[in-house]
Amino acid sequence: MGCCVVTAESCDDALVRLAETEAGRRPDLIVCDYQLSGGLTGVGAIERLRSAFCGASEIPALLVSGDASAPQCEVGSRAYQLLNKLVNAERFHSALVASVL
Repeated sequence: MGCCVVTAESCDDALVRLAETEAGRRPDLIVCDYQLSGGLTGVGAIERLRSAFCGASEIPALLVSGDASAPQCEVGSRAYQLLNKLVNAERFHSALVASVL
């Protein structure tokens, strides 16, 4: 899809890996699963990643979940787009393009 991707096993791992990119480059988009290990949800991970970049609440985010109890949407600094699993490549690509434009 023409993107430079940084993958991570956890929020802490994502922060380390992002710091290793060119000059600690801020992500253009966050894609995160809702159910994470260690008691953190994807919503919390999105908030931590955004705040690590000078409170960059404007970084768009896609939250992917197969959990029916996942919050459907958030507003303000907690905003993200929810994609329910199973997400096909076409739907994911559309959400990705819409999020970064």
